[in-house]
Amino acid sequence: MTTATRIKPTKAIATHETFAVSDRVVGLTLASLVPAAFWMATLAIVGSLTGVSWSLAGLLMTGTAIAAFLAIVVSGMMTKD
Repeated sequence: MTTATRIKPTKAIATHETFAVSDRVVGLTLASLVPAAFWMATLAIVGSLTGVSWSLAGLLMTGTAIAAFLAIVVSGMMTKD
């Protein structure tokens, strides 16, 4: 017969406060890269449908500008907490 024993929590178990900075970094990354990727894909699709060919460098510069702008805005909103 097996008996259950209680396991005491140790310091090795991470708490939510330990990952607070990395959660913010992940949130900032997602909030800036996902919309940038969406608008890059939208530009490429609409461009191909209308006969305008975007260069890869043009799409990357547009995506980088969108991601940088959103990173600045979102980080400013996150620091108000």
